[in-house]
Amino acid sequence: MTPLLALDLQLEHPEFLWVLAGAVPVLVVASLRSYAIQPRWLRVASFALRVVGLAALTLALCRPVLRHERPDEAVVFALDVSDSVDEPALQAAVEHVAAATRALAEHQRAALLVFGGRPEIVRPLLAEPIAVAGPELVDSVFHRREVAVTKARIQELERDLSADGAGARLDEAKARLAALQAREAALDTRQSSLRDALRLARSVMPEDALRRIVLFSDGNWTRDDPAAELGQLRRAGVRVDVVVATARESKEIVAERLDAPGQVRVREPVELELVVDAAEAADVEIELYRNQFKLTTQPMSLRAGRNVVNIPKQELEEGFHVFEAVVRSKDDPRPENNVARAVVVVQGRPKVLLIEGDEQDARYLEAALQDEDILVEVRPPVGFPEDLNGLLAFDVLMISDVAATDLHSSQLDLVKRYVKDFGGGLVMLGGERSFGLGGYYRTPVEDALPVRMPIQKTIEKPSFAMVLVLDRSGSMAGEKLALAREAAIASAELLKKQDQIGVVCFDEAADWVVELQSAQNRDEIVTQIARISEGGGTYIYAGLYEAYMALTESTAKLKHCIVLSDGHTTGSREEHLDIVHRMAAEQITVSTVGIGDADQALMSAMADAGAGEAYFTNDFGNVPQIFTKETLRASRSMLVEEPFIPAATDAFAADPMMRGIEPADFPLLLGYVSTTPKERARVLLVSDYGDPILATWSYGLGRSVAFTSDARNRWASDWIGWEGFGKFWSQVIRGVMARGTTSALQQEADIRIDRGEVRMTIDSRDRDGRFVDEVEPVVAVVEASGETREMPSEHTAPGLRELRFPLQTFGEYVRLRVESRLNGETVALNRYALIESYPPEYRAAAPDRAFLESVAATTGGRVDAPADRAFAFDGPPARGLEDLWRLLLLVAGLLLPLDIALRRLA
Repeated sequence: MTPLLALDLQLEHPEFLWVLAGAVPVLVVASLRSYAIQPRWLRVASFALRVVGLAALTLALCRPVLRHERPDEAVVFALDVSDSVDEPALQAAVEHVAAATRALAEHQRAALLVFGGRPEIVRPLLAEPIAVAGPELVDSVFHRREVAVTKARIQELERDLSADGAGARLDEAKARLAALQAREAALDTRQSSLRDALRLARSVMPEDALRRIVLFSDGNWTRDDPAAELGQLRRAGVRVDVVVATARESKEIVAERLDAPGQVRVREPVELELVVDAAEAADVEIELYRNQFKLTTQPMSLRAGRNVVNIPKQELEEGFHVFEAVVRSKDDPRPENNVARAVVVVQGRPKVLLIEGDEQDARYLEAALQDEDILVEVRPPVGFPEDLNGLLAFDVLMISDVAATDLHSSQLDLVKRYVKDFGGGLVMLGGERSFGLGGYYRTPVEDALPVRMPIQKTIEKPSFAMVLVLDRSGSMAGEKLALAREAAIASAELLKKQDQIGVVCFDEAADWVVELQSAQNRDEIVTQIARISEGGGTYIYAGLYEAYMALTESTAKLKHCIVLSDGHTTGSREEHLDIVHRMAAEQITVSTVGIGDADQALMSAMADAGAGEAYFTNDFGNVPQIFTKETLRASRSMLVEEPFIPAATDAFAADPMMRGIEPADFPLLLGYVSTTPKERARVLLVSDYGDPILATWSYGLGRSVAFTSDARNRWASDWIGWEGFGKFWSQVIRGVMARGTTSALQQEADIRIDRGEVRMTIDSRDRDGRFVDEVEPVVAVVEASGETREMPSEHTAPGLRELRFPLQTFGEYVRLRVESRLNGETVALNRYALIESYPPEYRAAAPDRAFLESVAATTGGRVDAPADRAFAFDGPPARGLEDLWRLLLLVAGLLLPLDIALRRLA
């Protein structure tokens, strides 16, 4: 940009002036050589008009800009409404803004911005006073107060709902609470991003005005370093005045951190240190918890300032241990930051979680593994972990005689993820509630196992006829009916060709969807089942009667009926039980499946009368598993109960899992569940029929084993007394458990948390201590919710990789899976854990005045300036820019017709 003469006029493209310099001589020559007969004054006037027009056109190309003084002033008031700023400070800020904007001149504009982790303009730039009075402004600034008031209002209304209109007022209060909580979530008040707030404030102010940001904050930003944005503000001439938020109440106590080693060995003494910051001296109690169990309560007198509390040493067993220190104080105004947590990972003996249908049956296997120095924790199905973190505390998961229907569908998904994505080991043992008999067909657990549940070879079994009686009433519409169709199809797929299947649907009446016929017509049967649609009411008797008539005429040796309903039926209890008794007299067994709000008493009585099983579930996803389990149980097609000695295959001797075990020493087994090996599975032991007894394979990052007999005193009664029983199972466990770092690769990870951001450094070396650059670690972050996200790492130095990512949850530990790959092969798999006790917003007990003063100094602003100085700008006035090229084009356009008119008149 080039200044022109003494005027405050600048040309953005002065290079176009050469057009004028070259064109004027051409015009002179053309005028002198013109043969037109014109008066001299007309020739001179015409030449002048052309030169001026050309000059105007050329200057327009040069884009001239005129700078002129403007009186405009713009101020954006930015209020930090994050959780670290208390209400008195916000009230003072609101009064400051009101005083500063009470009497705005015509050329003055003011805006109000609030921010937490995200900023938002709640009042745009206007020449009007700012008063925090409207609902939106009040909810944005005083959200915590409004939430507390609304919660108290809800509690008051809930105590007396008998008053007129109390229900409507309660609904209104709940709706307001939901809106307030949504407002807090939108602003992300558990974080503070000064960078985003300053950036938004700068973007809404015009460039041709004197600009200022008045920042009300405690300076404790928790996300996004604002340094770069402060540089942008300085270069743009935007000053930032800071008003330091008043300190919180003087009795504030902050549990800053609980220091503990990240990894230790078994029974290695663990030292913990609790760092507590107290605004003033106080008497407190410190409670220590490990894995949610209280260990100690220790009274202590804190001095003002930082206190370091030594926790008595702990000796820990293998696994993940979460320590929690809670500082109890009667007068502390903010209890959210009075807890500090730490995670300690104890490495040592393998740790096994054994889920056993009957805990008494686990005693033989538990004792044998403990003798082999393997830790075993036995739990019933109700003790199965609810989340991935709970499962990852163990190296191997064993499932023994537990039906899939005893677990939630989400837990079945956990098993698959545990093996595939996190390198866990899985062992399933046989029993009447295992494999296909337990309903694992077409579940995520079957995906992870080396065997399939439907058997592909024919074992001589009695012929079997089954009728499915399905509720298709209106209440079954949608997901429930879709799962019923899926369950019926899965049952049909499990039957052998010599078996028979029929499907009856009922609402007020019953209709045959699939007449009782040979199961070999599977494709046509599946097509018909898929066409089932919803109907009207519910009358179970109609469906039972049709099933009874059809099964009575069947010549099959085993006859079974499964009834599915989600509600209460019309008709009497007596007539339903009467038809079931008639079916039982004809050797037809009846099982019932109730989903949702079913009549459990009636359906249980029907199952008892029909010598079948009664199932009830609110987890609709379990319905297909219930049907497949019941189909295989009733058909007895997978249960083989006869004595045999398992035979070793060619793969047996080559598998490290079976090293040192002689097949000739195997005792008798008395039964197993028949399965089919998958294509990539390694079958190590087989039955007399060639069915897999012991099979294994790698699945994702982990391994799994299927042992289709059991380890109890039913089928394995001779194995329990065998001297090799403990060795056999300990080698299976060690062979399937999660892989750790290879001996050729040594890895260490340093993990730190700063302002809610995780900073991780991974150091990779070979056995001689030399840096290894070729290893590529892939880090997966597993949130407490089970959500997994992969984080890229950056190569920063020889053997070093670094990565950073923000924490999404606080107060719950987060697991890290580090899979290191070399030439596409996994050479190391390590797990770590970290925890941040509470959002960093609650960490600081006092304003960071030094930081706020640096903000003002960087941008030329002031600290704690009075309200009446908000629009007091020092130095030269603002200058506006005005483009002149349009005006010059207009001049050129007007001169052209004037020149033509002169020549025409001549």
